Amino acid sequence: MFSGIVETTALVRSTKREGDVLRVHIERPKSFNDIGIGDSIACNGVCLTVEEFDPQSIRFALGPETLRITGWSESGVQDMVMNLERSLRLEDRIHGHLVTGHVDTLGKVLAVPHIHRLKQS
Repeated sequence: MFSGIVETTALVRSTKREGDVLRVHIERPKSFNDIGIGDSIACNGVCLTVEEFDPQSIRFALGPETLRITGWSESGVQDMVMNLERSLRLEDRIHGHLVTGHVDTLGKVLAVPHIHRLKQS
């Protein structure tokens, strides 16, 4: 589970296609000093599992279903800056929502209504 509150951002350092799996390496934030293989990290709101890590990077494997549902592609995620959030611990305060990070479908924005802005003085 996640709170939906972004902790930090990280750049996608490299991608590698291996059959129908896309392996993605992102920069490892210094504050992510408690991660382990198998941990869940929300990357742009999508729950991904840590496959491998070292002091500089974290690697995830994105399977066909993840790629299909998110609409991500190798060229689309290269050089992307990801919003990151580690999964919640049971004793954590929840300053946002409870979200799973599991994407069910994509939606299309059809319109953005005009928003009235307050004048700055």
